[in-house]
This record gives sequence, structure tokens and C-alpha cells, in this order.
Amino acid sequence: MPNASAHLSSSPSSARATLLPERPISVHISSTSERPHPLPHPAAGSPGFLFFGGHRRSGTTWLASMLNSHPELHIRNEGWLFNDQGSSFETWFNRPQFNHWAARKEARGTWMRDITPGEAARLMQQAMLREVFRQATIREGWKDWNTLRWCGDKTTNFYNLAADTLFDLFPPTPASPHAPTRFLSMLRDGRDVVVSNLFLIFREQKWADLPAEVRDDARRSFEFHINGRGLPMPLFTAALLRFLVQEWIAVVSGGQRAAELYGPAFLDVRYESLVHDTPAQLRRIYDWLGVSASMTDERLHQIVEDCKFENFSEGRKRGQADPLAEWRKGIVGDWRNHFAEDDKHLFKATAGSLLIELGYEHDLNW
Repeated sequence: MPNASAHLSSSPSSARATLLPERPISVHISSTSERPHPLPHPAAGSPGFLFFGGHRRSGTTWLASMLNSHPELHIRNEGWLFNDQGSSFETWFNRPQFNHWAARKEARGTWMRDITPGEAARLMQQAMLREVFRQATIREGWKDWNTLRWCGDKTTNFYNLAADTLFDLFPPTPASPHAPTRFLSMLRDGRDVVVSNLFLIFREQKWADLPAEVRDDARRSFEFHINGRGLPMPLFTAALLRFLVQEWIAVVSGGQRAAELYGPAFLDVRYESLVHDTPAQLRRIYDWLGVSASMTDERLHQIVEDCKFENFSEGRKRGQADPLAEWRKGIVGDWRNHFAEDDKHLFKATAGSLLIELGYEHDLNW
């Protein structure tokens, strides 16, 4: 089984340099909003797995908060079950040692008589994570495991980039009918993503985690645009913007791979659509998960109100920026306030066709 942790990252780190493609990547994301979803929904008390991915700064934390407000869903934030720290989920289980036992005639003649080693290993790994989820839910206390339909994790970048490994461990219809899996992915205009992502880098100031070739650029941009020190410079240098754009391409491409693998068990949500009509998009996800019946319109609108931008930003309205805040600005199209002409040209050359394929632009005349 491939080790996803060898090539993934969800925070600025030197490991992300391996995500950079040798040439611009163009992928096609087909809308899943009208897809049928014939897969069975899990019964209450036997929740399925819900994995929620997307690029950082795509609105995933906002959506996870609203999903977690549903009594039949339990979603935790940034569990890093896949990561770039050598501790990804698939490393928790010693597969070679298990296979060594499962191949013995004693095992094949008893417990492995009617099950393959691969099926058994998958079920054991599912059960391991399921028990962690169950115990965490029970000990938290405010969600009832016996009434949950879905339990899972939102982690940016990693799930999209590890789609094949995740599918191998958690297919949508595994051998156990009690553990179906769904894959939810968030999509946002890459131009807004790279702007917001750079401000996240400014907030964290983990310069050593960035690839060596862009560390000084990021640090100088931070000093001038945040602290007002140093020589005037644009927000992005070419190297810094190229790195951020190509990372976005890789995560979007990973989402497309997840869509291919999971089929109707995959759903993509656009940040722009969520901002435009939050109740409708939230209802769409509830329908897909089979938990819409227990959610009245009144309660849904209350969840939207409870999770609005102002409540997470200490009272700032959407559009009022705090450059170093976790909830920085929250608007669509903020890239227009930050892109220089050179930035536009570079983005078009690197990912302009992808913007068109995703429907964010009709052509390159922007």
C-alpha cells in the first residue's frame, strides 16, 4: 500500500515542493449537484465515515461548523489522519506483519478460511478508526453515537492528495455494510485561494516550512505588506505565486481523482455557491447524506445564522479585513484587490485553462 504521507502536506512545509508539477495541469471537474446517490445511507447508531477535504482557505472550516451542528453528524476539524509527518493513518497498522500471519496455513485454515488477507486488513483498519471516532464522540458528550448517521474528519489538502490510498482503505461500499464512506470536497476560485493562503502563511510565520526558493520572498512580502517595513514590493513574487498556484492545481486534481473513485459517494461544494445561498447548499449536502428529513427549515436557518462570518470574526462583517485573523475577510473575488498585472499573466499561463474548465472564467480575458 502506498504511503500517502511521503508526498502530502496541509501546511506550508518543505514537503510541499514535491507537489509542484513539471508543467501546468488541466483537469475537468464535473458537477455532482445533479448526480443520483443510490448508495444506502447508514442506520442511526452505525455511522458511516465522512471525509471532507479541499484546499486550505476554501471555506472548509465554515462548512464543517455548519455540518457539525446537525445532531446526526459529527465532524471534527483537521484531524490529520493523513499528513506529512510520517504518522498517516495507513501507518498505524503493521500490514507486513499481518500478512505474514494471514498467509500461514494455520490462519488460512481457521479465521482466514472465508476471507482474503486484503479484506481482513481493511476491516481491521476501519474498525480501528471507527473505535477512535466512537470513543471520542462518547467522551465529548454532546453528540449521541447511537443516533449518528455519519462521523468523520475535515482535513485540508491531504484527503484530496491521498484519494487513492483513502479509497483503498475506505471504499464507498466496503465488505462491511455498516461502514459506508462518503467524500466531500470544497472548491474555491484559485485566485482567491492563493491570496488567502498567503495571508495564512503570514499569520503562521513558519518561514522554515516553506520551500527554500520562496522563503525570502514570503518573508519580505510579510514585512512590507503587514509590518510596513522594507522596500516596496508586490504581494507576490513570480516564484511565490507559481508555488501557491501549482499547489492549488494539485489539490483540485486530487479532488477530481476522488470524484472518479467514489462516484455518487463524492460531492463537491463551491465556496462561491455557499456564500451566495448558504441554506440551499447546506440542504443539498444534508440531502446527499440522507439527514435532511430531521432538519426543519427553521433549524437550518438558525445554524446558518449561528455560523455566520460575524460570529467567528469577533464582530467584523464579511468583507472587513483583519490580515492576520483566521477569519480574514470571507468574500468572493478578493484577488482583484491584490493581483498585479504580472500576477494575472502568470496565473493565466499556469492555470488559466483550469479556471475556464471549472467555470470561473469563460476565457482568458480577465
